[in-house]
Amino acid sequence: MRTFMTPEELAELTGYVRCADQRKWLKKQGWAFEVSRGGRPIVARSYFDARMNRKAVAATSPTHHFDRLHAA
Repeated sequence: MRTFMTPEELAELTGYVRCADQRKWLKKQGWAFEVSRGGRPIVARSYFDARMNRKAVAATSPTHHFDRLHAA
């Protein structure tokens, strides 16, 4: 398994092919990344997995409506 996301995966994640646009998107979304000597953003696969898993868990977590509880 690769340690870093591929350029194709970064393009899919960000919606951009150009490195400058990818960096801008990653920065705006608060993603941690490094920049290669050639200017390509580098995202660790483990960071991607952890971040996406956190979003998936948050999206499936039940929403509690404590304000709807009535005193017995």
